[in-house]
Amino acid sequence: MATTGTTSSGKSTIVNLLCGADLMPRMAQEMSAGVVYIHHSPDNRNHLKVHETEGALWECGEWHDLKDADIRDKLTKVMNEFNKSKGINQPATPHIELIYPLACFNNPELLALSGLPKSTQFKLMDLPGLRNAQDSTNSNVIKNCSDALCLVAYNMEETDETRRLELVEQVLGQVKNMGGSPARMLFVLNRIDVFRKDRDWERYQSEHVTKTKTEISKILNKRLSEHSDISANLTYSLLSSLPALHAQHIKIGNDRIYAADELDSHFNSLISEDILLDLPRRTSAWNDHHFHRVSDAVWKNSYGAEFFTTLDHHIQAHFPTLVIPSIVQRFDKEASHAAGEIMRTCYSQINSSQEKYEEACSILMRQNAELQQFLDQSKQILLEPFSQLIEGLKKNDTDLTILLAIVAEELAETEVFQGITADKLSPLASWRTELRENSIGILQGVKQSLDSGRRNFSNTQADKLSEREQQLLSMACEYYGMARKTNDESRFDEQLENFLSQISEVIFKSLGNQVNQENMRIRDTVELIMKYYLDYLQDGIKDLAPEWNLEIGLYVLNEIKMPEINLSSLEAEVETQYKTEYRTEYRNKTRTVRRWYSLWLIPESESYKEAYSQEYEVSYRCLPNSDSVYQNSKEQLSQELDLLVKPFYNMIHDYINELTETVVKEQNRVLLDFNAKLEQARQGHQNNHEKVVADWQPLYDQAQQFKDELSQLTDTRNYL
Repeated sequence: MATTGTTSSGKSTIVNLLCGADLMPRMAQEMSAGVVYIHHSPDNRNHLKVHETEGALWECGEWHDLKDADIRDKLTKVMNEFNKSKGINQPATPHIELIYPLACFNNPELLALSGLPKSTQFKLMDLPGLRNAQDSTNSNVIKNCSDALCLVAYNMEETDETRRLELVEQVLGQVKNMGGSPARMLFVLNRIDVFRKDRDWERYQSEHVTKTKTEISKILNKRLSEHSDISANLTYSLLSSLPALHAQHIKIGNDRIYAADELDSHFNSLISEDILLDLPRRTSAWNDHHFHRVSDAVWKNSYGAEFFTTLDHHIQAHFPTLVIPSIVQRFDKEASHAAGEIMRTCYSQINSSQEKYEEACSILMRQNAELQQFLDQSKQILLEPFSQLIEGLKKNDTDLTILLAIVAEELAETEVFQGITADKLSPLASWRTELRENSIGILQGVKQSLDSGRRNFSNTQADKLSEREQQLLSMACEYYGMARKTNDESRFDEQLENFLSQISEVIFKSLGNQVNQENMRIRDTVELIMKYYLDYLQDGIKDLAPEWNLEIGLYVLNEIKMPEINLSSLEAEVETQYKTEYRTEYRNKTRTVRRWYSLWLIPESESYKEAYSQEYEVSYRCLPNSDSVYQNSKEQLSQELDLLVKPFYNMIHDYINELTETVVKEQNRVLLDFNAKLEQARQGHQNNHEKVVADWQPLYDQAQQFKDELSQLTDTRNYL
């Protein structure tokens, strides 16, 4: 199980509730750093290990049989040290493993799990918040959580409209981080006790719960449309994790005086009036009856019992989907090959007479030709939409978004993929838009900061970056602003290059993290396409050549190579601008004057200089302003992302060809094996064919029965 959540959602308290102990630090701000692995210990021993990591400023080592408070103290120190050092030169994220007897798996009153095998082992992964999730170490762990059952905590205490919508966006980010289907996620609407303060709390709570569910469903339906068929039927559970934890402590006798004080002081709205009136004023005077009444009431009203009931059903419902297919697929290849070998051997022995042998060889040749034709036609059906898109990209006369949408629609309309809606294929088209909006959103934060002369990332994608990335962006903007003020023309080129290089580093790292999310969606979509394709091939092969026992299982999809984003750095040039200046010029002129000494009667000519203004243009170099930086970088990013489209679809094109070649190789291997078995059987049993049939037919029938059962077992459609 993996736990994650929105800001201040009480995720750490939910982890403590699952553990039955106060182990994870609880802080007002985002406290969690690296991934904390908690392995269930069935023997009630505990073992804490803080691994040595690069640049660690905290104590690393191993400790056995610590008290709960000591475990929490060590975890708090590790996380405090890491959070204090977050920034440009921050150390690698902590790697923490804890073996501990988890109450939820030890106590059948919490989780019965009656449908799970007794040997099932449990591991809890406490994942960091969204900002810390962008760390490369954490993101590598998180992207492998697509097979984990997930608990996503949501902070119901936040009722402000704008803030609540931000939390819903965070839910989307967490779901995308986890990858896979949101159906396996249990959305925990935590801190639900906040509504108890209102006189009409039941109506108020019901309205907000309905609104939150609608908003989560709406954003998942819009931004993860491949899951639109399940977004309206997600699993939710109400919870007030902290009072539920205190009630749990009272039940198990773990520091129950302190737990009772906390409930009486902060959560007495969960205790009915008649119980409160019956309680002694001081909790130290409570007897067992008082403790039991309070803990039972709080456990019920904090939805603790309901939460564990929902979690129990959720685990048992999704255990087959998350666990069985991966086990079956490992078994499938070996078992399918073995079954095929047995059946071809039996068939060859049964058809070992000269007449039967010649007939069987003739059938093999005919079926081989039919299979080749069928595989070629099937490949073309699958390739056609992608081929049309690549041709459309060459012409540059159709909008890229339209081309991508056409691919998804045409695939959904083919014979192979009947039953897949276009929504299921949307990740093949939507990834470019998602990456573009993310990168341009960071540029908007840069522009805001340049315009305001200070760090200002509010309401932009830059505000969702890790603290280290935000510091890098902020420093880059600050230095660039200073460069524009000092106006040292001799350093313009260097200053502009450094500024854009720093911005590029942050944007492309953020893109890299988002590419991981989009690649998980693309991988799931391509796997879905290929599963349908392989099922179509398998059905066709069985119809055309049932004797071959040629099995094309999901094991052929060992690795799907996804495109990698390798964007070059942003570029810009120092701008040359022009301004108009004026200078005073003089020209010689003459005029007629009359002097006093001639009594102004005799005119004379006089030379003089006339001043006039001369207009001219002066060129000068300057650093681009925020608008120029934003527009230029925005255009470059859009162009870079557009350049990824063709290689991406060429990759899918090549993958389909490679998959078909794999199937053809298996076909040729089976054909050679079949011919060899027929020839060997013919040479060995020409004179006693009836006895051979009597000996081999029962084995053939048993092998057929085994193969049918194996086919049903390995058909993942039975689990998905």
